[in-house]
Amino acid sequence: MKKLLFLVVFVPVAFWCLARYWRPMPFSHVAVGRSLLLFVGDNNVELRLGSPDGSTRLRGVLGRVDDGGAVSAVSSCSGSGDSHVVGCVELTVSETGKGDHLLRLEVSYAEKVDCYTFKWRPHAAPADHHVSVLDCFALDDALWYGGAHVYDARWPINAQKSALQPHVTGDYLSPEWRSNPSYGKYGSLVEPYWLLSSGVGIIVDEKIALSSSFNAAGDGRLCLQGDRSTTAETGGHEVPEVLAYTVCRGGNVAEVHRTMSGMFFPRPHRTPDVRMMRMPIWSTWARYKVDVDQSSVEEMAEQIVYYNFSHRYLIFTIVFWFVWNSLPASLSSAATHYIKI
Repeated sequence: MKKLLFLVVFVPVAFWCLARYWRPMPFSHVAVGRSLLLFVGDNNVELRLGSPDGSTRLRGVLGRVDDGGAVSAVSSCSGSGDSHVVGCVELTVSETGKGDHLLRLEVSYAEKVDCYTFKWRPHAAPADHHVSVLDCFALDDALWYGGAHVYDARWPINAQKSALQPHVTGDYLSPEWRSNPSYGKYGSLVEPYWLLSSGVGIIVDEKIALSSSFNAAGDGRLCLQGDRSTTAETGGHEVPEVLAYTVCRGGNVAEVHRTMSGMFFPRPHRTPDVRMMRMPIWSTWARYKVDVDQSSVEEMAEQIVYYNFSHRYLIFTIVFWFVWNSLPASLSSAATHYIKI
């Protein structure tokens, strides 16, 4: 009797717990190189970048289609004939009245540096169809560096919040964006490059028409979106690409940065103009910001001369600032006197 009672009580509770908390693992996976696993789920691809000690360095969800279509199937596929492509996943996107089309994710691996290049390409798609794809990575416990300069800057950048927007330079000081700080408008310095304290680096191909978000509304993710197809030369012919980026893993943040800077950032071929250091161009911006007038410029000029600092110009950037921002006539006329300082 007690056993029967136990079964009557325990079995329904066990089934409820399974239904409530259990989540099935993706049905297949693709192993790439030493560290990367791609788990193929029902409507996306999960990324896990590991390390020799068994810990996870980076997690991501790849393949969200953001054009109104629904991902109806995901499957592993064979390489494209490129000897460097060692992993492949295809997404079938269905749209009412438009039929199915495919997005193909190809992953290549550089063994010497433990780097993985991801390329989303339209495959067997109608010629007039536009598809964008979104890949997102969890911030987790790593410290993040790089990306775009924003008005409310942080270092590391984990606490910054920027909504999905074109990954291009902008003016975050304009009234439109200063009145909307939660948007996190990008400023005058924008790189499609992020470094993690876990020894991981992410860089997006400069040819891609990229949009990005970072911790948008506190979601704890970096998201990369390819907005339209660009072309890349592969094997002597051009191939369309929607999104392309490289993820590298190193022993620490310094090691992976040395690796990636050597791969993606050309070294200068000449020494800088030494006049920039011996006779710098002075700007009022660091001291006065927009609250600058004739007397403040004269005061700064007098201090430069008084302390015998080397100088070439004081006023060029100030005149440019006034003209650029179309100041009222009273200040514009005052700006003409700056040239005489």
